[in-house]
Amino acid sequence: MLKTIEIENIKGIQNKRFDLDILPNRPSLLVAPNGFGKSSIAVAFKSLNNRRIDLADEDCFEQDNSNAPRISIDYIKPDGNLSQLEANNATNTISGEIDCFVINSLIKPKGIGSQFGRASATLEIQDVVLVDNIPTNIPFSYSYQACKGIFGANARCLPNANNALASLKLIEQLSENYQALERSNGSTIKGRIDTIIQEINQQQGNAQTLVDWITANKLTQLKQINYLSTIGDLINEYDIGLNSETKSYLVAKIQVTNATF
Repeated sequence: MLKTIEIENIKGIQNKRFDLDILPNRPSLLVAPNGFGKSSIAVAFKSLNNRRIDLADEDCFEQDNSNAPRISIDYIKPDGNLSQLEANNATNTISGEIDCFVINSLIKPKGIGSQFGRASATLEIQDVVLVDNIPTNIPFSYSYQACKGIFGANARCLPNANNALASLKLIEQLSENYQALERSNGSTIKGRIDTIIQEINQQQGNAQTLVDWITANKLTQLKQINYLSTIGDLINEYDIGLNSETKSYLVAKIQVTNATF
């Protein structure tokens, strides 16, 4: 829930706190007469980039760029904790948690001319561009056979990660945890994973027997490995046909962490 927005020194607002209580996933309308700050709120959020508030001089309060702009937001996270975020002309902690996109009115008057002493005009609506161009679709550098070769003798216990990499919702969540993906490939963590793989490769039995042994003897150790646990838990949350926490960690352990995102 978005609790409050406080804006300083942006367009017509010198210092104003808005108590909102806006609920997530529901349309919310801000209705007020002219001059009450609706356009100033739009300018405030349109001026945000990933690093700071980048405000044109004409949009500073009283058009004076010595009036430092600031936006602060209080909102309740899904876990119930209060988060306090702020942006100014030097920093921005809002962009790390909240996406903002402002669409100004694109209705433009266009004069046509006059005929018999009467002027005529039309209103044109310009195109709204959300994305300038669509990025090239680049496939993951993933090979199930290559992963089995890396794993070793008991690679038969490895599930195929293609279903995981085909889940757009899962990939979106994984991309938001890119740091965990990157750090799970660090030498210390890979060393711990390699030790567990060596122990698995010393066991006997078919694929299910190996999975059962890992569940009983190694799953707890896998869950205690930083960053790998983040990836394994995310994979386990999604229904991608694994139906097993152990298999989710096997996918995370040597396959998803080795794919290129």
